Amino acid sequence: MAYGIEETKDVVRLAAKVGMAVYHAGKDGKWSWMDYIHFLPVLPHFGVAVENIDLVPMELGDLDSEELEELLEMARNEFDIGEGDLKEFVGNCIDIGNLVIRNIQIGSNWWK
Repeated sequence: MAYGIEETKDVVRLAAKVGMAVYHAGKDGKWSWMDYIHFLPVLPHFGVAVENIDLVPMELGDLDSEELEELLEMARNEFDIGEGDLKEFVGNCIDIGNLVIRNIQIGSNWWK
């Protein structure tokens, strides 16, 4: 069975948006409770990304060159990332997603 990449796109979006929020909140060199404003736009993406996050490893398991280009194109269109950093950026977002998936799996044994 071939999987698409919709869930992987959602995870990449979430990781990128969290990274942008952290950057904007901390770029003035200090953190305060007012920095929450940078994280509010990220909140709607959590539910979407986590809802079917367990499908991401399967999607990545059959990722082909067309799907990789689709992921890169999405990141190119949605985030202001230079072409030279684009593959690394998307790869890092996927790595973050995989870590979240693994922590959910580990935590599910403890958070009952």
